[in-house]
Amino acid sequence: MPERRNRTRKTAGTYVTVYDLSVNEKIGYLIDISTSGMRLMSKTKIEVLAPLLLQIDLPANIEDRGQVLCKAEAIWCRKGSCVDCYESGLRITEISKYNQETLEKWMASPVFGKTLKFNPEQIPENKLD
Repeated sequence: MPERRNRTRKTAGTYVTVYDLSVNEKIGYLIDISTSGMRLMSKTKIEVLAPLLLQIDLPANIEDRGQVLCKAEAIWCRKGSCVDCYESGLRITEISKYNQETLEKWMASPVFGKTLKFNPEQIPENKLD
């Protein structure tokens, strides 16, 4: 299958938690991210094209900003590489300028590059809950 992304994704730091604010629940962890989308690991299957209201908790404050808020939708969802988990490709459908700047600053910051690399196969089972 040909690559359809128009922006390069960067591997996220370990345990970057993502919440779905529309149901007020943690839905998983980032595997990688770009300014237009992300790959997410979750314990439950995410419905394709269902609207999501996401909060991404940054592992460090970027200029006193500790999270990124955006709307997204899953483009695909499949069984993950670890037991009892799923991976989903999400497209950001709406993001404010403030949150876009926060995301870009986080991805460009030395903090992003120095975090441990995410390895989905090394997540303890209780971390997905």
